[in-house]
Amino acid sequence: MAARSTEAERRAKVAEACLEFGADLLRTRLSSVTALEARAAARDLFVWFADHEAFQEPNHLVAAQCVAFARALLEHRASATAGEALEAIRDLYAALVRSPAEMRILHGDPSGPRARNEKARRKSAKAAS
Repeated sequence: MAARSTEAERRAKVAEACLEFGADLLRTRLSSVTALEARAAARDLFVWFADHEAFQEPNHLVAAQCVAFARALLEHRASATAGEALEAIRDLYAALVRSPAEMRILHGDPSGPRARNEKARRKSAKAAS
C-alpha cells in the first residue's frame, strides 16, 4: 500500500497541473491568450482549488485529472476557449468531489443536520399527539 502524501506534496501536484494548464493555454491559444492571461488563469485555478479542498487526500488526484481533461479539450478542440476549459475543470471537479459535510447529508449520517431535523420533527409530532 502506498504511503499517504503530505499536504506539501499534494499542493505541488495541483500546482504542477495548474502550471501545465497555463502553459497549454499559451501554446494552444497563442493568438487569443497573452502570457499574463495564461499565468493569471493558472494562478486563479490554483486558488480556486485551494478554496475547494483540493489539497486533501485524494482530492488532489481528482484535481490533477480534471486539469488533464481540460488540457486534452484545449489540445483537440480548436474552438474551445480558455473560459470553457476552466468551466469544464470546475464543473467536473465539483461533480467528482464532495465535502465531508455534503457526504454526511447525502448519506443520511445520524449526526448530520438532516438526521437531527428528522429527529426533532418526530419528537414534535409525538408531543403534539
